[in-house]
Amino acid sequence: MNTESLALIDKLADKLGTTAEAIMQIILAQAQVVIIHQGLWLGICVLILMAMAYGLYKMHKFQAGDGDTDIFMVIYAIASIIALFFILSMYESVNIIITAYYNPEYWALADILSKLN
Repeated sequence: MNTESLALIDKLADKLGTTAEAIMQIILAQAQVVIIHQGLWLGICVLILMAMAYGLYKMHKFQAGDGDTDIFMVIYAIASIIALFFILSMYESVNIIITAYYNPEYWALADILSKLN
């Protein structure tokens, strides 16, 4: 850690009336909670994407006999935008899980600095 980061952690510790070591222990313990939380969110995103894909498949199969595909294209475009949101959210969740699991000190420092800035 550089001196600026240490100074920010000490400043936070002074505000809370504790030591920088105690702050780091608390935040490192929080890394495990974040891993579980992000893992659950990742699972929910996967389930939602699977349900959307199945629903679109069934809708397409149902619409295949009709000549009117305009409404299906609108629904498909909206579902694609929603799916893009969930895919980006899943990417961010995987990034957080990997960082918090393999390098919790870095995750803790990044979390502290993002909250202080």
